[in-house]
Parts: sequence; C-alpha cells; structure tokens
Amino acid sequence: MRWRHPDDQTQNPRHGGRVLGQLADGTIPTYRTGGGPLYEREFIDSRDADGGTWEGPPARRPADPPAALLPVCQCGWRGTARPYDPAGGRCSHGDSGERHDRQELDAHLEWRDHAAAVLSAAIPQDCRQRLAELAEPLRELADERPRAALTVVRQLRELADTLEPLAVAGALAHTIPWEVIGPDLGTTKQSAHGRYRNPSQDLSKRVGELTGLAVDDFLTLARSRQPRPMGEGWSQALQHLTTIHPAESPQET
Repeated sequence: MRWRHPDDQTQNPRHGGRVLGQLADGTIPTYRTGGGPLYEREFIDSRDADGGTWEGPPARRPADPPAALLPVCQCGWRGTARPYDPAGGRCSHGDSGERHDRQELDAHLEWRDHAAAVLSAAIPQDCRQRLAELAEPLRELADERPRAALTVVRQLRELADTLEPLAVAGALAHTIPWEVIGPDLGTTKQSAHGRYRNPSQDLSKRVGELTGLAVDDFLTLARSRQPRPMGEGWSQALQHLTTIHPAESPQET
C-alpha cells in the first residue's frame, strides 16, 4: 500500500491505494515469494528521472516499462488504466514542487476520489450550505402558503425517490456493500437490498425513465464500473418535478 487517505487513519486501513503496471496485452505482472500468495506488481514511477521500477523480486520482472498505470484499492476497486509514457507528462504537484509523472498523479487523484466517496457519509460543506439556505424559505412557505408547501413536500419526496437509485448505483460502483448502503438510507441491509433485488413497479419505471434500463441491468453496469447511460433522463425528471400541472395545482380563488 502506497497511499492512505486522511479519513482512513485506523490501524488497519480499509482503502489503501496503489498503482499497478499494466502490460500492452492488458495483463498485470505477478510474483510469488516463498510459496506465499500471488501478488500483482506495482510500478513506482521515479520523481527524479524518466521511467520507474517494478516492485517485487527480480525473478520474472518485466524488462520494459508498463503500457499503462492502473490505480487500485485494497477494497477491490479498480480505476481507469492510463497510458504510460516514461519520458512524458511530468509535472509539479502542489506547493511542494514535487515532480510527478502526470499519469501517476492522475491515477492517485482518481483513487483519492474513490476513497473519499466510500469513507464518509458526511454531506460536503457546499451542499450543507445550500440545504440550509433552502430550509428557511420552505419553513416560511409552510406558514404563509401551506398548500404550496404541501406541493413542495410531494416534489421533494419524488426527487428523493428519483435520486436514490442513482446514489445506490454510485455506491455499488465504488464497491460499497449493502451493509453500508442500507444504514446510509436509514434502513437495513436486507430492506435496501430487497428493494432492488425485487424492484417495485414504481422503482422500475423511475430507473427506466432515467436510463432506459431495467433495474438489474442498471446495477450490473454500475458494479462493472462502466459509464451508466443517463441522457436526458435526469433533466427531464427535474423538469417534471418542478412543473406546475393544472390538474395537480388548481387555481386559487
């Protein structure tokens, strides 16, 4: 493990990161020591010169540099393979002025984003601020125009129902287990998993409108960490939720 996230400072970190070297045929070189388990070889890029070194014992160590660098996490997550040029893409990083290969730095940043996504359920500060700014006008609306506030309540519930499958898919893409997803949603692992294993007609309809996929196909795509189709689904859902429909909101007299 080469990377440790500041939010994962336990004695046995759960999401340590490292970068593997990937050969031109897409394979990751491996090694074994003393009859022990099989390890995938890391590639450590030099900060002082072009190229780098393969980690592990010299036996069967590749003679050539990798074709790509692949960020991985000990939880099983794997990021995007980035083409590696031993003599190109070097850059400075931060105030320290340290030199890095651009591809290795990008790999580290991708792993860092993954680790941040899985380690904390805390809402980012900018989102908390926006929620706080929204809450007070809604409280005033409940006093001054209660029917309008009731409509907002319905729309917020629909928005939450629309957002939930996207958040669940994002969690699965980061290898977050149902044991975590359930409590984050305020329910149990069994309840959350069951809701998506046997989706209701309403959930199936929402996911279909958002992505054009069945729920199971949508989550399978998420687990494979492939881009999930969205198209105009999200913007259309927002437009529907925020549009005042005459049948739903009759004119005041």
